[in-house]
Amino acid sequence: MKSTVMLEVKAISQLVSIENFIPVLEAQQQAVDASETELKRMIDEYQKYRFNLFKAHLKQKGRGWCTIDRHFVPASGLQFLLKTGKRWRSSHESDYLRDYAEIHRACASCRRKALEMSGSGDGKAIGYAYPAKKNGKRFLYEKHGAWHPLPAEAQSQEMPDYILTKTLAVELGLPKEITYSSVPFKVKIED
Repeated sequence: MKSTVMLEVKAISQLVSIENFIPVLEAQQQAVDASETELKRMIDEYQKYRFNLFKAHLKQKGRGWCTIDRHFVPASGLQFLLKTGKRWRSSHESDYLRDYAEIHRACASCRRKALEMSGSGDGKAIGYAYPAKKNGKRFLYEKHGAWHPLPAEAQSQEMPDYILTKTLAVELGLPKEITYSSVPFKVKIED
């Protein structure tokens, strides 16, 4: 009986310790979550500054990148292009068609190819390409001889391929690349 009482006392003591520790652990977890959020914000801001530095260095050298085929060309050879239509997307549950509208900077070759292929597809997924231009802070695209404002959902294709920036990082004197993943939270700093 004496050992049963001792076991009960130890069990209750452990229970009280656990119950007292849980709020401490929850407070620490909230602090870690807040710190993670702040670090993500700092990394996102750093990536924007690094990308702007990348663009500034390229501009000084008179270079740009074709966002269609993802290669570098002289900046003077780039023109805007609107690509829109439906494309297949895959998820873990199913494949489905999704609308898209993207503004690209294209080299002459990629632009010509996109315009020639405009309207082609596989019967369901289809893509169109239209010449586009910048008018002040907004874009316009040409359809049937008239200029129209870009659809509100159009997304600018800004970021060059990771491989492109990595190959030029040293040449352009860019600081290290920093990325993070959320689950599990992990920060990676390139050398």
